[in-house]
Amino acid sequence: MIEKIKDAVNGKKLTGISDIVDLTDRQHGLRLVIELKNGFNPNAVLQQLYRYSPMEDSFGINNVTLVDGQPQTLGLVKLLSVYVEHRIDVVRRRTSFRLGKKKDRLHLVEGLLIAIVDIDEVIQIIRSSDEVAAARVRLMSIYDLSEIQANYILELRLRQLTKYSRIELEKEQEELRREIAELEAILGSEERLRGLVSSELGEIAEKYGTPRRTVLLESEAVSPPWRPPWRPPQRQRPGRAARPGDLGRSLLGHPDGVGPDRAHVQPGAPRRVRTAGQARRFPYSGQDLGPRGNSGGHLTGPDAAASGHGHAGAAADVRPAQPRRRCSGPGLHHAAEG
Repeated sequence: MIEKIKDAVNGKKLTGISDIVDLTDRQHGLRLVIELKNGFNPNAVLQQLYRYSPMEDSFGINNVTLVDGQPQTLGLVKLLSVYVEHRIDVVRRRTSFRLGKKKDRLHLVEGLLIAIVDIDEVIQIIRSSDEVAAARVRLMSIYDLSEIQANYILELRLRQLTKYSRIELEKEQEELRREIAELEAILGSEERLRGLVSSELGEIAEKYGTPRRTVLLESEAVSPPWRPPWRPPQRQRPGRAARPGDLGRSLLGHPDGVGPDRAHVQPGAPRRVRTAGQARRFPYSGQDLGPRGNSGGHLTGPDAAASGHGHAGAAADVRPAQPRRRCSGPGLHHAAEG
């Protein structure tokens, strides 16, 4: 993780990190202390760490499962529901299997208890019979045994048959009857069956589960996603010429119609008029557009007569109209009205 963070810092993906202190040990596990530079928001740096480091990973899974023999793509809730139903079915079948085994064993124990009561006569019947089938028939007819019980007694060796104790068999019989009653109660109650499944899942989680590696604190609020600070857009002021001898300025998006790449004047747009004291010298044509301050330059045409400014004693001097000119400045048009 430290290498990933260092690579992100060197690649200019993470900013504001001054140092990383590794305090990892066997007692506390992985523990890193990340020191920040002055002026950086810790929440913003933490969001960058979640994004560009292994502190937080996300991955997608495709939950395609077989439900009743049909492949289906399931969500998390449906997946858990199907798994719980599968566990219930497994426990039910397992309980039924164990119940059958217990009943079979109880049936054999009951046959052994009948044979133990008169063990000497049972041994005499087995020895006096020429064939196993004849001995089986005689045992079944004399002691009212089933074929399974008779076969089990015949398959036992004499040493095994004589070692059985009546007390031990009766104890085993009682234990089998108790277990059979419990298994039948589980199969007969859906609530007990689900309780058994829940307890088994709890035991598995306790035995094989691992503790959480993260701590959830109620006092810690979820920090909003980091966003770069807002900066005002650059305000460009291209120049434009409204009328002869007049130079104006306009903002982008001005209703006069100044475009983003160059200044232009739309037909019929309102014109801005400057007085003689506001005129400036135009650098491209060398034309004197007016004085800077109170000295130098002339106003031409009707502007000087209308404003009453200009050269000393020339308030009524109206010069003849000049031919139209076009300035060579970038994106700037200047024309003198004819």
